[in-house]
Amino acid sequence: MTTRLRSDFTAPAVYARHRKSCGRKEATNNRCSCPKMIAWSQGGKQQRKNCHTADYVIAEKQAAQKLAELEAAAVGAPMPVSEDQRSLSSAVQMFVDLKKQDNITEKRVRLIKFNLMQFVEFCAGRGKVNTADVTTPDCTAYKASLTGHQNTKHKKAAAVGTFLSFCFDSQLISRNPFTAQCKVRKNDSVQRVRALDEKQFDVLLKAIPKVNGATTDQQRKMLYSIVMLMRYTGLAVRDAACIERKKFERFEQNGAGFYRVEVNRAKTGAAVFCVITEAVKDAIFSGALPEERYLFSQESLHEFDERQMDNYAARFGTLLTKLGIVADIRDEDGNSQKFTSHCLRHSFVAAMLNADVPTEDVALMIGDDLVTVARHYSEFITSRKRRLQDRMVTMLSAAEGK
Repeated sequence: MTTRLRSDFTAPAVYARHRKSCGRKEATNNRCSCPKMIAWSQGGKQQRKNCHTADYVIAEKQAAQKLAELEAAAVGAPMPVSEDQRSLSSAVQMFVDLKKQDNITEKRVRLIKFNLMQFVEFCAGRGKVNTADVTTPDCTAYKASLTGHQNTKHKKAAAVGTFLSFCFDSQLISRNPFTAQCKVRKNDSVQRVRALDEKQFDVLLKAIPKVNGATTDQQRKMLYSIVMLMRYTGLAVRDAACIERKKFERFEQNGAGFYRVEVNRAKTGAAVFCVITEAVKDAIFSGALPEERYLFSQESLHEFDERQMDNYAARFGTLLTKLGIVADIRDEDGNSQKFTSHCLRHSFVAAMLNADVPTEDVALMIGDDLVTVARHYSEFITSRKRRLQDRMVTMLSAAEGK
């Protein structure tokens, strides 16, 4: 018989799963060589766990361990971990340490750990602290608890699925509880990207002197340079904020001066490349720090770790957010159009595609793959639409003339 300890759970007890050859029938008559399990109730629901042993003494130890876990969870105390079980938090740390050996950024590793620790906390709230305790209902309940954008929920659920697969492969659990019903379907619809036309970009530039508050004159000059750099190179804000002076290489062609700009993206490590005019280069350098290794920093950015670099780039992200609010960009219908730093990158891509630069070349210039560029920026290729329109008009006119 189980003993009622609290209103939310009963003490686990050992039961036998008698074989036909055993001759015993009562599950509580368990001092035999039949497989053992422990059972308890929690939150009004019956719970059971296979002990994977026929030894009564070992099963009793597992029951005592489970009782200690339930009591600790009830008072919010640290969860005890048995020698033969791996706690969820320890397994997460093992998984994260393994991820650190892969070619991914420190920021990505921190995000993985953050998402998985949310799952650990969720399970702890259900009295589950060891990897072997997690069941499919726990995973489906976690899925139901997720909020936010559909693709964000998809990523969080997928992280749990990958983690539990790791636990299964590492023999921390005997069965992977993350099944198809625990997955969150990804929203494959393409989010519309916002590019600025020449008129809107002019509005943005004219709004820079109006950015006030704690913003200094030097910061506004840098902001102008950053905006020009991102618009005419397609660089993301972190890559633009951390660019070195030596990355601008001058060359002459057709009697005019140009600058080649080539860096590696911080996000992917992919090389990005473009060419700007001397006038654009002068505009970029107008707000840069003179004689410094980096255009916008006196600090030794090459000595920064991933977190320090993110914090540094976030300063410029804040300035661009302020600029977007002050500029109040409007679309062709007069509706407010949200401005983000990516609008400048999108504007660069749109300008390149409408100048008939091949899509694969644009992908190379911004460090994205061909499929991504074709998928997200196809609506900007107005010159190609015009060519298709002319061809269809020619075809239809010829057909009517027959």
